[in-house]
Amino acid sequence: MADVSCKVEAESQAGQGSYEELVEAMADDKYWYRFFLRPCCPAPGAASAAKLTERLKGELDGRPDFTDEQRADIARIIDERLEWYTHLGICKSKN
Repeated sequence: MADVSCKVEAESQAGQGSYEELVEAMADDKYWYRFFLRPCCPAPGAASAAKLTERLKGELDGRPDFTDEQRADIARIIDERLEWYTHLGICKSKN
């Protein structure tokens, strides 16, 4: 079972770069493979993946340089990528 408290943290760039840079990075599948899949752990299940994305959204809330609309846009991208991840076939339905 994958654990959200994995010693190798999921890659996140939510605290770095401009809005445009973050949206561009999140458009690339590689960003999300690195975010969800860590070398130390099995692929997270749907519940753990959801916790990872909630943590990522929390990082966005700490970005005073983003408008509410920009945060909402990125949150929508995160939700879409969670859905994408859960249908990859590597995500177990539990955990």
